[in-house]
Amino acid sequence: MRENGKPGQDSAHPHVMRNTSSEELGNLLEEPEQRRQASHDACVLQHEKIRLVMLCSALLLLITCLVFFLFTNIFLPLFGAVVITYLLYKRVDAYFNKIE
Repeated sequence: MRENGKPGQDSAHPHVMRNTSSEELGNLLEEPEQRRQASHDACVLQHEKIRLVMLCSALLLLITCLVFFLFTNIFLPLFGAVVITYLLYKRVDAYFNKIE
């Protein structure tokens, strides 16, 4: 038995170790771009989650105002909810697009 060699290192193929180290070196050079892309993807994912929560909240508000309108026949809260949710979503969407 050989005790000098490292486990998993085959002396019959020493060029395999050199190729892996050059591949690792190439990977190290690509890492900053990959890290930047990964952080950008995480940021976009977070923004999409916020947009989804905003849309669900706006839908809940609109349904509530619609029920209120059906019971009281007052149109102003429904109109206000439509205008406010649209303007608020557009403002947040423009802010996220500027960041991205």
